[in-house]
Formats: sequence, structure tokens, C-alpha cells
Amino acid sequence: MSEPIHIFEKPTKSEENKLHRIFMWSIGLKGVNALVECLVGFSLFFINTNEIMRVTTFLTQGELLENPDSVVANYILNTANNFAVSSHTFLIYYLLIHGAIKVFLIGGLLLDKKWAYPFAIVVLALFAAYQMFQYFYTPGLWLLALTMFDLFILALIYNEYRYGRKIRGVL
Repeated sequence: MSEPIHIFEKPTKSEENKLHRIFMWSIGLKGVNALVECLVGFSLFFINTNEIMRVTTFLTQGELLENPDSVVANYILNTANNFAVSSHTFLIYYLLIHGAIKVFLIGGLLLDKKWAYPFAIVVLALFAAYQMFQYFYTPGLWLLALTMFDLFILALIYNEYRYGRKIRGVL
């Protein structure tokens, strides 16, 4: 079994290549996430809260008829029921702005723009801080997992920026 990679220490050549591949895949996943956020935010412009409730009821009714105590179906239905108009508007703008900023940053990282690295570190740290703030008010495993993924990517960006890559010609 190979030795673990320590992301805050100067990597060996082999580790450097592994970390760079992990960095590129992670940034790619984050890019897909950012595009999905933009698409969902844009789509929500055309969907009102009544429609969300109607679709959610339709999707969960079969499960609830079969098992009225279904944790997942009840959670989905309750979440849709508590989805107020103000939450709807906030979510639209949050997803569009959050997604667009990430698309911009990820584009800069993938194009290897030097400004993108420190900017991405600061922005991801602010996003992670906001997500943790939200987590303390409305805890959820999904938000916690997303924040942990953001922190992992933040460490990869820091490593990529700090040590540079011969691939990028930055030493």
C-alpha cells in the first residue's frame, strides 16, 4: 500500500502528479456542481411554490399511501410545504450568484490564470464559512458534506498555488 499524500507538505514528483489529477477532477466536479446550481436557479424563475408543492405531493403520494411513516417521503413533503415565497426568491438569487461565481473561478483555474488561485481560496473560504453558519441554524448532512468538499478543494487549490506545477510552468 502506498504512503498517504500530505497536502500541506512539499509533494514528491509522484505525489505532485497524483495531487494534480485529484485537483483537476475535483475542480471538474465543482464546475458541474456550479453549472447545475445555475440551471436550477434559472429554472426556479419559472416554477412557483404551488407548483413545487403539487409535484412533490405527486412524487411522494405513492410512498406515503404504502408507508405513511416513510421518513424520506415525509421529509421531502414537509420541506416543500415549508418552502415560502421569500425562500423561493432567495434560493433563485443564491443559486444563480453562487453558481456564477464558481463557474467564473473554476474557469480561471482551468485556464490556469494566476489571479484565480488566491481569489478562489478567499471565495471558497467565505462560502464555507457561510455554509457552516447556515449549518448551525438548519443542520443537514448535505450541507455539511458540501462544506467538507469545499474545504477539501480549498486545500487542493492552496497546494496547487503554493507549490506550482511544472505542467503550468510555475515554480
